[in-house]
Amino acid sequence: MLSNNLTGFSLSNKLSLFTANGTYSYTIETSNNEYRPSLSTGSITVNGSAVNVSIEFSQIKYPVTFTESGLPSGTTWGVAINGTTQSSDNNTIAFSLPEGTYSYTIETSDLAYRPCASSGSVAVNGSSEAAINTKFLEVKYSVLFAETGLSSGKDWYVNITGTNGNSCYSDAITGTSYSFCLQNGTYSYSATSPNYKDLSGHLTVNGTSQTVLLSFILQTYSVTFIESGLPSGTLWAVTIDGTIQSSDNNTITFSLPDGTYSYAIVNLSGYNSTKTNSSINVDGKNTSENVVFSLTSSKETTTGKPSAASSFDTDLYAIIGAVFAVAVIGAVFTTIFRKRK
Repeated sequence: MLSNNLTGFSLSNKLSLFTANGTYSYTIETSNNEYRPSLSTGSITVNGSAVNVSIEFSQIKYPVTFTESGLPSGTTWGVAINGTTQSSDNNTIAFSLPEGTYSYTIETSDLAYRPCASSGSVAVNGSSEAAINTKFLEVKYSVLFAETGLSSGKDWYVNITGTNGNSCYSDAITGTSYSFCLQNGTYSYSATSPNYKDLSGHLTVNGTSQTVLLSFILQTYSVTFIESGLPSGTLWAVTIDGTIQSSDNNTITFSLPDGTYSYAIVNLSGYNSTKTNSSINVDGKNTSENVVFSLTSSKETTTGKPSAASSFDTDLYAIIGAVFAVAVIGAVFTTIFRKRK
């Protein structure tokens, strides 16, 4: 529109107006409210020849600002919207967009965090700045501890300490597995169960879940019976909780977990012992028991020493032989059974 009220419209990229010589002010407008002229007003002087005026229109854009919270300072994150992706290591990312409704996605390269809402949409309507606040949360991954070696229902425990200062521990576990939710990082762990050897190790969580296998081994201690009083090479034996061991030297050793156990020194003809039937307590360390044999009057010879033959006890051999016989019979039946299959 010229200041002399001369007005014109065009659907192409050119608009021609005819007017007399003179100086005129003008106003540029468009019916498309998504665009605006670079200069909406100006003036021209017509002096006997045509005057050309170039008008440039540009699309109207409005600010759209994304603001994050929850990420550690300096962490890179990004927003993709309308085919454009921007990233930043501070807490804001800004776009300029024309009116419309847009879908967006939000992400970060740090696997330890994730946005509460990784995608969404925003409406740009020109009335105000569009602002989207997005919160990032720490991501945690499942770490499953699975045990073998424990008897059914046996209590066990796991403690975890992270290099980032985070620590966690389990209550008594009665099943065969237990899981923790841990963020990315390096951790040390220890696993314990009464009467079993302690287990320990290290693990690293880096964006995936994982399983840690634990193989428990029964913790045992040496229980040693030490004899004195028997001639060298004499066979003697001890039973403890139904298990018999024999020896022709002066020691017999059992491996046992913590507990209190009944034991018996097998009778040896012609000898008495200071211990016959008693009990011994195993409490977290090796232990020993002294057994002293002495001659009975019927074992004495004319020189006051036992004969070589009389030093072997018939009852003892019978017990050991019976144990051996049971083992042999069991092996035979096992062989027959396998052949019949």
